[in-house]
Amino acid sequence: MSARKPQHRDNPEGVEAVWTRSARKADHSMDEAVMPGRINCYTGAAGCGKTFTVTQALLQREEKVRSIFLGCPDIPTMRSLLRELAERIGVKFSLSTPAHDLTFLLRDHLRPTEEDPRLVCIVVDECQKMRSTACPEVMRSLVEHDSTSFSLMFVGGDGARAVLEGEPMLWSRMYRPVGFYPLDTDEVVEMLPVYCPSLYEGVKPELLEWIDIEHCQGRFRDWSSFTHRAQKVLKESRRRKLTEQVARAAFEGP
Repeated sequence: MSARKPQHRDNPEGVEAVWTRSARKADHSMDEAVMPGRINCYTGAAGCGKTFTVTQALLQREEKVRSIFLGCPDIPTMRSLLRELAERIGVKFSLSTPAHDLTFLLRDHLRPTEEDPRLVCIVVDECQKMRSTACPEVMRSLVEHDSTSFSLMFVGGDGARAVLEGEPMLWSRMYRPVGFYPLDTDEVVEMLPVYCPSLYEGVKPELLEWIDIEHCQGRFRDWSSFTHRAQKVLKESRRRKLTEQVARAAFEGP
């Protein structure tokens, strides 16, 4: 599956999008999950590519799907979530509009239109922050309302699945929950040379395994950071190949 270039916080050079087992499973679920009235979730350990994968998978389907991402603040409320959704889809409201009225206003906009016939897909990111709030339930009520026609996805890290499972009416409607897990040793050895050929191609598997054990622990976010620092060490030292000495310098660097 083709994908746009990955964007990382450290912006390593020469990297390509790679599709781990978790990512492939998530992508395979999309065609059935992105349907009117469907609810699904993508959860797992931090740094394993959940948001990136969901974003890329929806971008591959943007001719038919209009995706809207919502990010949960540290302490989300039903009103704050509905206000963000209203802003994203262009619903006019005042700062004093109560949550109930926002819900009513949103119902007429959460469906395809003549101007944009694509299916609307709402993605609630960082959903682990919704613990002990009414946010999951209000989103479920919107997707199931007779006047709406959109799909709903929840994406979250550590604790997200427990939050969603804590809402029985919502959890029972999850279409095909997908879990994200750190890369195992075989995936590290297989994926890294594809991810950044200029740095990892030809590197002995034993060295990649050691770096993963000592530093990255299968998390792609940490591999991204390490890749950036290792590239910097190579450039500054005028070396061409990743070695244990270069890796140690990257570990210890700023």
